Amino acid sequence: MYHEPIFLKPAFQEKIWSGNKPVYHWQLNGNVNMQMDADFLQVSVINGSGEIRVDGKSFPIEKGVHFILPYGVSAFELSGDAGMIVSHG
Repeated sequence: MYHEPIFLKPAFQEKIWSGNKPVYHWQLNGNVNMQMDADFLQVSVINGSGEIRVDGKSFPIEKGVHFILPYGVSAFELSGDAGMIVSHG
């Protein structure tokens, strides 16, 4: 079962749709560590840029990038200044 992440500064989230699969707007301003308890996250970067770090590997993210954090990822770190649309399963 997915639980909404609690962001402490430097990021926030806003639920923008509440159908069968909730959709969120995440605004990242700095660095945040997240524990993942969803089956997956589907992310679209809508503005800005940054980096995601998963299992010791870093990947750049920027406006126009879409990615999925699949089942089995237990934690990840986001850093930068970016807006994202996020859904989960």
